[in-house]
Amino acid sequence: MRRANKSSDQALLPVNATPTREIVRVEKNLNTFGYFTPSSKRLRVRSKNVQLQVRTDDGRRVDASATIFPSAEFGLPNTADQDKYFAFQKIVERIRKRDGVRYVAPIDGDFGGAWIGTNEFGVSICLLNGTRRSVEVRGGRLRSRGLLLPELLIAPTLVEVNERIWQSDLTPYAPFTLAVLEPGQPASVTQWDGLEKMIVPYGESYMPLVSSSFDADGVRLKRREEFRRKLDAAGRLDASLLFAFHESHNGRGDAYSPCMHRSDARTVSFSWIRVNSESAQFFYAPDSPCKWSPGQSQTLELAR
Repeated sequence: MRRANKSSDQALLPVNATPTREIVRVEKNLNTFGYFTPSSKRLRVRSKNVQLQVRTDDGRRVDASATIFPSAEFGLPNTADQDKYFAFQKIVERIRKRDGVRYVAPIDGDFGGAWIGTNEFGVSICLLNGTRRSVEVRGGRLRSRGLLLPELLIAPTLVEVNERIWQSDLTPYAPFTLAVLEPGQPASVTQWDGLEKMIVPYGESYMPLVSSSFDADGVRLKRREEFRRKLDAAGRLDASLLFAFHESHNGRGDAYSPCMHRSDARTVSFSWIRVNSESAQFFYAPDSPCKWSPGQSQTLELAR
């Protein structure tokens, strides 16, 4: 029988090993008043009573109570949704860096790419699926379109983004439409159909950009009609009108509405970027805009 050497065995063990802790910034109230509730069928209690003491404007303390029902009955978020919520907050609140340039962009967990983002120069880019002009599909494996966006977000100006696109070989990518914005500059739109690329330096007339695999032409027509209807009714273009458009169901809430709901797919997130002279603010909510779900806001100070 071989006797173990105690001193050598101890040397193999980590010294002063402490578990790592990751901090995710979230809205505190969502975790304290029971917004995320368990929905197991084994639970005997089908509702949860919450009582809190709150302080009024004049300093008085009053008791507040609420009854929360699990999602199994009324569609409220459960603890599984809480895990997804924490994961989304971790993704969105992180300021990333590439070639020395800071940027904010939600990263796709499947392919590592992004579909929208803004950088420390106030340049913002959004990517949509495009339409293939040719019915022929190239052989070989395509590169995820989302991987292109972080590569472009290192550019300090809209002009340089367009120059990078023009010089790039886009054949590894499926068709896409790309919108680039910079404060004080007209928006530019790039379209790649799998064969040719076209860069439109004055792309405001393309607003709103629309993408759909259901009925590309029909969906584009209906959503632009809805946009014009809301714009004519409001009389001016501002942030509130843009949000009203994005959460609109066009009276139906189907594949043709801006906030899309189909039996096999739906709008799953909402992103909002606001840039001023000092910072860029990125807001992201992991649900349809019509749900008004809690999201995460990240502020990126602009480079001086």
